[in-house]
Amino acid sequence: MSSVNSKQIAKNTIFLYIRMLLLLAVSLYTSRVILKVLGIDDYGIYNLIAGFVMFLAFISNALVSAMQRYFNVALGKKDFQNYKDVFSMSINILLGLSCLILILGESIGLWFVMTRLNIPSDRFEAAIWVYQISLFTFVANTLRTPFHASIIAHEKMSFYAYVSLFEVFVRLGMVFLLMIIQGDHLIMYALLYLVVIVLVNTIYMLYCRNNFQECRYSLKKTKHYLRT
Repeated sequence: MSSVNSKQIAKNTIFLYIRMLLLLAVSLYTSRVILKVLGIDDYGIYNLIAGFVMFLAFISNALVSAMQRYFNVALGKKDFQNYKDVFSMSINILLGLSCLILILGESIGLWFVMTRLNIPSDRFEAAIWVYQISLFTFVANTLRTPFHASIIAHEKMSFYAYVSLFEVFVRLGMVFLLMIIQGDHLIMYALLYLVVIVLVNTIYMLYCRNNFQECRYSLKKTKHYLRT
């Protein structure tokens, strides 16, 4: 293994460990503040509703691993056209998956929330709002997948760590913002969380578009990649 590769691996490892430690510390503090701002009942409702939707997050994790594998193969062969084709097909698949999730969420999922979950009657309307916002949050997280996988495939771990830290500190600021704004804090928290996800997605997309020429979407019929 060359010294350059060794230094890159060491650098990536350091960035990821720093990211992990800071995320852990801030998350522990944020959880306590969120509980204080929302209260026990609303905190429980949010975790119940959002947790029900985010249960599907394992799909995104599996897709990241699968896409990253194809991206790594294309980069290893320096076949950037192949990379671009896989990238475009990945977006097509995720758009289809997002539509499917929204259809299921607005039918079976909504029925389950309204009839099977034990939610206080005075917070039922707020819970439905949180559920709707959480669905779109999940879709936004899913559409981030090819950009996330591209950054990892290109081994841009420093950027990945910086954005992760930016995201967690923005969430922390979002919690403090809840202390001073008026309105239903449960709904506002879910809405602000969605705004943070969209903001981070935009950063990922702009970075990939400006730094990786192969991360440009093109509408093509690439059934071969869909089958594989």
